[in-house]
Amino acid sequence: MSSGLVRSGRKIRFVAHDYDARDNYTFEITSVGESLDGVLSSGTENLGQLCLTSAALKESRRWFMVAQLSLEIPSGVSLDNIVDILPPVMVSRDVLSELRSGHSRVANWVGDADLAATREDVIISVDGHPTTLRCLHAKSIGALAGGEFEFWVVDDDTAPLMLGLHEGLRGTREESEGIGFLVTALE
Repeated sequence: MSSGLVRSGRKIRFVAHDYDARDNYTFEITSVGESLDGVLSSGTENLGQLCLTSAALKESRRWFMVAQLSLEIPSGVSLDNIVDILPPVMVSRDVLSELRSGHSRVANWVGDADLAATREDVIISVDGHPTTLRCLHAKSIGALAGGEFEFWVVDDDTAPLMLGLHEGLRGTREESEGIGFLVTALE
């Protein structure tokens, strides 16, 4: 896996929010190959070094969350060999492929979500320059216990980066109420 968006040294900066807090995080990619290694941090605090296996990058249908400067990872998941869960800034290639056809199903923190997808351009800072990225905007179909669920993912097999996710009250990619995150820059 190699792309100008996903490369060793790339820093993915994002803000995670829930109803009462907003925190800044960085996921820095340290190596790219069959697996993807990176470090998740907030300010100067290292929250964990991650190794995403080729299986997770291809097939995962769920994410771990970060909230209030900590990782929320299911029990039994080892950070140095993540096989079935991704950080909240990536989507697996299988889910991306399904979204291209218009529908997918993923697990979120309140249960499974059936999704419908449409194409949408998103402007984000890439290496200090405003850049338009072709994305898929996935939205939940039907009611979920946690409210609406939606996310934006770059339509690129080599770099299926998630640029924003919201659960709760629907808003825009940049602003919403509820739980979620927003990628603010790729450096």
